[in-house]
Amino acid sequence: SRGSGTPPPRQQDLRMATFAWQQNGLSQGNEDDDLRKLLWSSEATARESTRPQQLTANSKISRVVEYLDEHGRTAAVSEIQVERKLGFSLSSPEPLVVGLKNHRNILLETRSDGARWYAYQSGHPKVRDRASLLAELEEYPNGIPMKDLADAYHGVQSDMANAVFSGDVLAVTNRKLTGENTEILFPRGLRLFFRVGGEAAGFSLSGNNRLSTAKDIRHEIRRGDAVKVTPCDEVAGVKTPASAAGRISTRMQGRLRKWARPISVSSLKEMGGDDTTSVEWANPFTSNSVPVEFGQPIPSGQVQLQKFGCTNDVRALWTETAVSLPKTDQELFKALEDHGAGVKQATHKRARPREKQKKVQRRRRMNITNRHL
Repeated sequence: SRGSGTPPPRQQDLRMATFAWQQNGLSQGNEDDDLRKLLWSSEATARESTRPQQLTANSKISRVVEYLDEHGRTAAVSEIQVERKLGFSLSSPEPLVVGLKNHRNILLETRSDGARWYAYQSGHPKVRDRASLLAELEEYPNGIPMKDLADAYHGVQSDMANAVFSGDVLAVTNRKLTGENTEILFPRGLRLFFRVGGEAAGFSLSGNNRLSTAKDIRHEIRRGDAVKVTPCDEVAGVKTPASAAGRISTRMQGRLRKWARPISVSSLKEMGGDDTTSVEWANPFTSNSVPVEFGQPIPSGQVQLQKFGCTNDVRALWTETAVSLPKTDQELFKALEDHGAGVKQATHKRARPREKQKKVQRRRRMNITNRHL
């Protein structure tokens, strides 16, 4: 075999082996050009795989929803404009037409000339600003998840966070959900405010959002609690800027914010863990200085400070004594009898039903005579 010029099997295998630059039609020697050509070829392959003609009906519907979310909120968009922008027809095939018609976020309108117009529609179409957001919550006493309102309008996330911050709505975390927008919003309903520090307490608000007071109120409010600041001129009847809602400052030194404020208007425990002295707060909370964060600017001057619900010392008193309270009505009546305040329980005995007797109609006896003659 050697005389015929045929190479050994090992050399034949090496000759058949090729390199990546040989398979892709690249030239040997210039590595930068080879890498650039490989990237271009991969991008071209990716574009070929995502051509509109090869997209499924669900993928096309997702692209239409994304386009309408960006361009079809304030005004409807014509079908021709959507087709020209996305590069595929909306009138076929049948699954695409049905999917567009039945999608919850697409509002389809067929006008008198037969043209079809598309607009974006959220799950709560009435919600368009902060005022309509609060009005919508009033119609849902069982609450609305924040994720259902996340696409109502641009800026709704900021309005929902501000409504929770100021205490305009009730927020409860749904522990079954994960990720963002895991809270459920409820209407606030009746608001109960309690004046912090008593009637004689006076507060002076400075320009750096700090309240100066001569009375220590740290046993009544904590960091993260929601408060309402009302100018004293407004209380006296003088026309002044409206009251402002805020929170006792929870900012820490630097960019680290380990302890986030509670979503409720009233906290249940001190922020910072068991050892609150080790936390470096950006704004000190002392016996004569109260740092407040406002959602809107408020002028400085003499103000009144109110807290949502009862103060924390009253809440702590209730929490300590609530353990010993009776849990059922029977336990309550027994405790009242043991302390000499027995209350006779009203017993409702079921009356035995009586059998209905047939009414016998008595005939009146009449004597017919002629004595009147």
